[in-house]
Amino acid sequence: MKKTICFFFMCILTSWISIIYAQDELYVEKLHSVYAFRSGEDSSKENEPTKRTFVSHGALSQKQGLVVVVSNEKTMRLFSIPSLKPKSEVINLSANVADIAFSLSGAYLAIAFQNGRVDVYDVSKGTVFKKVTAHSQPVNAVYLQDENLIFSGGAGRTLLIYDFIADMTIGSVPYLAGDITAIAVQLDAVNCAVGLSQGGVSIVSIDDLSILLELSDAKSKVTKLCYSPDGKYLVAGTDSGNIILWDAKSYEFKNSFTLSGSICAISFDPKMRWLVATSIDSSIAFYDLKRMLNIKLIKEDEHYSTYAEFIDNNTLLTGTSDGKIETWKISLIPPDSIKPCILMENPPHGVILTKVYAKDYQLKGIVYDNLGIKNATINNTPVDLKSASIGSLNINLDNAKDIKVFEKIVNLDSVGINRFKIVLTDKANNSNEYQIEVQRLDKTQALEIIEPPNNSEVADASIPLRFRAWFDIAKYSIVNNMVDIVVDQVPLKYSIGDEVLEYVSIFPGYNQIKLFATSKSGEIFSKLLSLNRVAIPGPATYRPAISLRSDTVSREPQKWAVVVGISKYLNQAIPQLKYADKDAQTLAEVLRECGYDSSHIKILLNEEATVARVKDVFNNFLSNALDTDMIVIYFACHGIFDPDNPQNIYLLAYDSDLNVLGNTALPVWYIRTVLTRNLRMNRVIIFADVCHAQSISSKVGTRGTVGGKKNPVNQYLMELGNSRRDVIVFTASSPGELSKEVKELGQGAFTYYLVNGLRGKADLNGDYIISIGELVQYVRGEVKQKTRNSQNPAHSNIEDLVNLTICGVSH
Repeated sequence: MKKTICFFFMCILTSWISIIYAQDELYVEKLHSVYAFRSGEDSSKENEPTKRTFVSHGALSQKQGLVVVVSNEKTMRLFSIPSLKPKSEVINLSANVADIAFSLSGAYLAIAFQNGRVDVYDVSKGTVFKKVTAHSQPVNAVYLQDENLIFSGGAGRTLLIYDFIADMTIGSVPYLAGDITAIAVQLDAVNCAVGLSQGGVSIVSIDDLSILLELSDAKSKVTKLCYSPDGKYLVAGTDSGNIILWDAKSYEFKNSFTLSGSICAISFDPKMRWLVATSIDSSIAFYDLKRMLNIKLIKEDEHYSTYAEFIDNNTLLTGTSDGKIETWKISLIPPDSIKPCILMENPPHGVILTKVYAKDYQLKGIVYDNLGIKNATINNTPVDLKSASIGSLNINLDNAKDIKVFEKIVNLDSVGINRFKIVLTDKANNSNEYQIEVQRLDKTQALEIIEPPNNSEVADASIPLRFRAWFDIAKYSIVNNMVDIVVDQVPLKYSIGDEVLEYVSIFPGYNQIKLFATSKSGEIFSKLLSLNRVAIPGPATYRPAISLRSDTVSREPQKWAVVVGISKYLNQAIPQLKYADKDAQTLAEVLRECGYDSSHIKILLNEEATVARVKDVFNNFLSNALDTDMIVIYFACHGIFDPDNPQNIYLLAYDSDLNVLGNTALPVWYIRTVLTRNLRMNRVIIFADVCHAQSISSKVGTRGTVGGKKNPVNQYLMELGNSRRDVIVFTASSPGELSKEVKELGQGAFTYYLVNGLRGKADLNGDYIISIGELVQYVRGEVKQKTRNSQNPAHSNIEDLVNLTICGVSH
């Protein structure tokens, strides 16, 4: 019973500590990164590091607003903080540097050389003020106290104090227990701490230069020493990765922490909340001084930090092993990173393209933010914002603290697409963009007949006629072969762009139907429709349009292709891809090599691949293909699904909005509808290299797993192959896998081998013809081998079309 109770309370205590730990975990964000040293003197190579050059030492002066960094190649450079803008060119030094230190005011900089000399640098003049040769052996450590005293030491086991203003030695402490490797002086200048090569720290009285204490807790070589800004702690770092804290008054041991490599730097933040330590194991560790806990550990990928020091309460400066200096934002609370949002009322939110028959248009919407809206612009012109409340708007806006509304009449300068970019900026300078396209129609476009298509054949004596007008209709009339069918009909509850339905009587043979519509301003619009009613035995039924185009005459089967590749997305919340657009461009080139006519290939890359334009290509461009033709469809883009309704699968277009996917993305069911209802040809091949990147958010599919469930994006794409037996779907990976972008290939792995296969590698039987079966076999094998079986391309049933020729190979 007692054990159970103890276990129960231990669980509660552990949970309580975990809650505090989670609440206090630091937010760390890299702000700036620049190379401190460049190759040679060519300023055009400012961002190219010298081979093997690294930042060996650093020192900063808050009063001067400067940081000085020294390299391992006898060079030094000054930068402004926190901007990291260069304040000097690279300064060549006479010998290798062992340590550097600023005076309290920042007026002087001490540079200790391994040859035993210490130079005092006048920062304002940029010249050497004094050269001090007081050591016959290498100097390892230096410290400037007040504005005149140099504390130095090294291989001679002697601590030397020198007044460089008076040019005289103040005193020395010889015969220390080891070579001096680090020096720190209390702010009140009472004691000096000296780190030793064999381990241990000697505490020296500055008044009488006597050794007061020997701190033996540091068991190996001391690499760094530092007193805290409030004089409360002394901290030492060692080459074995230990970090030891003592009380700076009593010198009692307080705590210790361990990293797996030698300690390169230690620093206290000015408010005494955290201690930062860096190590050659690429760690940057943050310790909570109040609770003596490690609360953040960062592992750097390409380098380690050789130097670290706080610029201010929340900014850390580091120097790195690849020659960079970097700044980091440190805080307990993440900064506001939530972008301001917009909800359009006119045009309705999510509508990609708005059509109007007018010379101007009123944009109207709601903007909101979790903290506060700073400003809004439309095409760089400021917009007046008026405050509003959620109650007055009768909508639900989560986390909205600042809500405003706007109305703006914009000019439509030309017939065609007029684009408007709304940019919102909040008080934290987060910005968001919303793109609106308004198509200004000419008079011939203002009235549209939706159904039936022009020049089609019908069977019924009466058919539905659907039309819409992009103006406010006052009345309309319909005439067929000069016979009035509808006369001055007034539409009920009509809004601009709504569909209107009327049933029209059709005469046997040729029918010429005229639609007239009058706007409320009195302007008259007309549209002409030609139909042919054919006699078909049996009961009359409405039949969808059968094209009477001249190209329906017998001809050789042709090949068509739609190639979509999106690397760059309008919505910044969607990760950008590296090679999707390049993959698509390369595939289109290969299809031309395979004999596809350029006029039969539609390529949509990046900003061209809006959802409206993709649908237009499916609805109009592909409608030119006949049932004897073959179509290739290729997608290289992100895929997305709703985890709450995994059957809702979308492909992300350039202008997709994650908040309104239904209106701004391409549903997989739409592709299925096109395949089953619109496309008449009996050979369709779909290549899907979808979701190159890993997860966009909790709602975006990857080829891995989400919430422990298999990603259904590829699974649903595969099911498109079940919509018709003459449709083949070939996906870059199987459900639950990721699709790889391979840097050495400069492409996605799937498309790289798809292209190589079409260029001849997939001609497995050497007959100079590549069949779909050969292509699938080649690509699957190569991708699996390249990715070590982590990516396995999948395909739908190809049994009926396994010998279908997709490309010929030149002899």
